Amino acid sequence: MSPEDSDPATDASSPDGASGPFEAVGNRLLESMLSEYVEPEIRSRNETGDWDPGLPVWKFQVSFEDDGSVQVLLNDEVKGQLTARLATDKEAGDEVVASDIAEITTFSPEGRFAQVPYVAGFFTNETWFVAFEFGGRHPMRHRYLEAGQDFLRSAHENFDAGRPGVSADNAFSAAELLARTELLSSSPAIKHVLAARGHAGLSQLYNAWAGYLENSDREFSKALNVLARIRPAARYLERDLDVALLPELLETLDKWEELAKHLATAPLRELPRSYNMVAAREISHGELVEADDSTIYPPKREPKDKQQGE
Repeated sequence: MSPEDSDPATDASSPDGASGPFEAVGNRLLESMLSEYVEPEIRSRNETGDWDPGLPVWKFQVSFEDDGSVQVLLNDEVKGQLTARLATDKEAGDEVVASDIAEITTFSPEGRFAQVPYVAGFFTNETWFVAFEFGGRHPMRHRYLEAGQDFLRSAHENFDAGRPGVSADNAFSAAELLARTELLSSSPAIKHVLAARGHAGLSQLYNAWAGYLENSDREFSKALNVLARIRPAARYLERDLDVALLPELLETLDKWEELAKHLATAPLRELPRSYNMVAAREISHGELVEADDSTIYPPKREPKDKQQGE
């Protein structure tokens, strides 16, 4: 059965067995993927002679790359692991074919396709099953991670070589770069970190993210704050540098680098599913909440004398 022959408005199911409003969302998503990406891809391949016009489509995957491009995979090009419920009993060693599948429950793409948002569809038993992952990460996260790793490596080398001032300065740069990597890998924080300016702006943002909201280890925000405090002694020689702080700080940065690398490179299914946020306005019970209704920054408190005067 080809996408042109199917009725996506009635034939779609989500991979987790959702129904009602969630099934309707799956129907609209399937219809959009077929009309906007799959069918144009088939037409393009037909024009270049890379597609058999009589070949049905039973699998597709639309991947949204970091550079803004979209890649469409069809049929056997779709690689990954499926979890499915069978319609019939099977003995060990029995062959399982598409018609034996009653429902597809999960799908995990292979390789780099697991690291980018995607929508995948599988047609079996006259029904399309849709799997998707929309977790957002900014493409710049890779460059910040690489730079952060370079500065952290330099911080260790300079400390071991007896240059604690240079090490402290490198460590501060590493901390800022790792903070940006983590925030660019966390969808609610992306717009905020892109808008953060200078050392103070990034510090305020990360302290809210990790310290106030506890979306990350507070140990990392504390390390950023300590390094910001001792950096003038290391960089501008304004006072004596407390060298004894550096071993523990470098150890903390090593842990932070592991987290930042995981958030930047892991498959989307391994990333956090939820984050702590602050309501940006008054929200009533049961009210639909949109992205702009939440923020990272803690609320500003009115001075007590002003509150008492009202």
